[in-house]
Amino acid sequence: MLRLILPDGSLIVAANAFDALRQLNARSLTPQPDLWRFITLWSARLRRSTGTKVRSDSPATFLADLVRLGWVDLIGDPYGVAADDGDR
Repeated sequence: MLRLILPDGSLIVAANAFDALRQLNARSLTPQPDLWRFITLWSARLRRSTGTKVRSDSPATFLADLVRLGWVDLIGDPYGVAADDGDR
């Protein structure tokens, strides 16, 4: 179980990293029909706007990088045993 705290203070409770990012995509101002597209587009936007690299190879690494960079707070392990990185 993951708890993702967004910059506005809202909370996402998710079963795993894939579920957390699926919910984050649904709340986005620019939601994407495909979660992988959401991840890669946001990774590219953050690279252009901040110069920092956010990995987009899996939901867990993408989420871990967002936490590392201070974009979100996370309670739980995105790499946990029950992690589901979805199907590409």
